[in-house]
Amino acid sequence: MLASNDFNFRLSKFVDAAQQVMNKHYEDVGYVVKPAVLTTQDGKRYVKVIRYDSVHCFVDKINGDVLKAASWRAPAKHARGNIFDEDLGASAMTQWGAKYLRN
Repeated sequence: MLASNDFNFRLSKFVDAAQQVMNKHYEDVGYVVKPAVLTTQDGKRYVKVIRYDSVHCFVDKINGDVLKAASWRAPAKHARGNIFDEDLGASAMTQWGAKYLRN
């Protein structure tokens, strides 16, 4: 299990980075409306990152993996990034959530 303070710090930085990805998309496209503000919801194993009323992504509390949402309650199986990466996992994100896996 990761140290709680280190995980919480990295999670906060990851959410900020994911928010910046979404903000940049809205700015680039020229949307008049403001982007959603990402929030988090703590669970037993995962932290759910929420945009409006949908799951933006999940973050595994054990190892910091960033996971695409399979549903409201469950993440997809394979990690897309990690909040302990140099870029805080931001390269695994799009404006809509975690990236799809590529072949």
